Amino acid sequence: MIEARPAGDGRSIVYCELADELARFGRPDEAYRYLQLALEECKDPELFQVLENQMAGCLNALGRGAEALGLMKLTAALAEALSDPLILAMAAMRRGALRASKLEFAEAAREYEQAASYGVDAMDLILASRAYHRASVCYLWMGAFEEWRKASDKALELATRCRGLLTLIEIHSIRALVHLMRGKWERAEEELNQGEELRSLVKQAPGEALYLITVDWYLRAWRGDPAAWDEIAREAAAAEFPHELNEPVRWIALAKLHFFRDHLENARIDVQSALERVPSTLSDGPLDAWLVGAFNVADCACDAESKDEALARYEHLKAYGHLLVPHALPALVLGRIASVCGMWEEAQTWLEEARERSVRAGMAPFEAMVYYELGRLYQRCGDLVRAERWFRLAVTKFADLGMAYYRDRADRLRRTVDKARDDGKLSAREAEVFRLWARGRTAGEIAKELIIEVSTVRSHIEHCKTKTNVRNQAEALAWCLNHGLLTSDDVGEAPIE
Repeated sequence: MIEARPAGDGRSIVYCELADELARFGRPDEAYRYLQLALEECKDPELFQVLENQMAGCLNALGRGAEALGLMKLTAALAEALSDPLILAMAAMRRGALRASKLEFAEAAREYEQAASYGVDAMDLILASRAYHRASVCYLWMGAFEEWRKASDKALELATRCRGLLTLIEIHSIRALVHLMRGKWERAEEELNQGEELRSLVKQAPGEALYLITVDWYLRAWRGDPAAWDEIAREAAAAEFPHELNEPVRWIALAKLHFFRDHLENARIDVQSALERVPSTLSDGPLDAWLVGAFNVADCACDAESKDEALARYEHLKAYGHLLVPHALPALVLGRIASVCGMWEEAQTWLEEARERSVRAGMAPFEAMVYYELGRLYQRCGDLVRAERWFRLAVTKFADLGMAYYRDRADRLRRTVDKARDDGKLSAREAEVFRLWARGRTAGEIAKELIIEVSTVRSHIEHCKTKTNVRNQAEALAWCLNHGLLTSDDVGEAPIE
């Protein structure tokens, strides 16, 4: 005879399902209240543990990490006592989520893989596939591509066996993203197509749709498919989002669209809308979700030349640029901010770091973008020789990758720099005057040495400043050193302002 479940547990299950839906749509505070009601009604010890696990997840989403961890430890101890693999799996999933939200990706991956093992023992293949998928994302953040591939393959196998459609959509989206970052367009497109086919079978999949839209957007944008930009931007604008920290994606997509169309004023308006939805700092809560939004918004601010908005994010994001060492994107964005804001040395340091990371990880599109940004950096600071060299490298790399839009943009800037170099060539007399002035000589001293009028010297200096885009003797010295008019052995007394 099957023992009937106590009546109170029926209400508990209803409250539990309501809480699941609320949490899924980014409303953890309301979900937590329903879970508290479910806990009051609950009589079944196993269901009690399930509810405690869900409450821990809500607490974590609300930024109450210490309370969540305490509740998880209590649930894990009860599960161990009952030897229930399903409860153990859920507890490990919650611990993994907490670790990931604090950027402790190695520990999070171990917890998720433990959860997957318990899930297989409990014959819950959907849970096991999600656990392996989340472990793969942690490996991706760490830049451990071989471990990512193994975990992703296991997730795909289990999700296919149990027909976990939502998990499969998300797996294909992330696999497409990895191929995109490494410049493997055809493979990225294959994964996206598989994700879209599965998505057509599911009525509501807002979170999973978000991944597909985002990856599809970058794939088309990077490959220079302008006919599709409007369509993708409209889809992003109309999409539902499962969490408030994902909301800026629609504005990021629209800002990128305006940037590609060279409508910078409209891009700035969209960047402002995105900024309003991503706090400039995060004192507590899910760091991993915040970082994706924060770095993307800062990147768009650089596109739109919104210096104040970019600079406001710089100091806080710098810490994460150092923490997320394997990833090229944080270093690239920080280099762009520093470049836009005129912090030349910091920009050069970050962009060189981004170049090393992209080469090490085999991320060819990011490597090409770093070349482009190094060209922009040297163009802004007036070193046209280096700017032209980096733009030329960028054009070649973008062409090899089939990134037509960026290739054309880099080539336009290369031609602009070439023209500026031709226009900025100094005559022999101008070069002689400029070289002496850059070393700190006054107009009177130069006139006496070259036996010419002081007014002539001043006229030459002004012409040279206009041609080379320098403002003072310190910048003139740097320009002369960069362009071979002076060597370090030639530099005598320190230049004066």
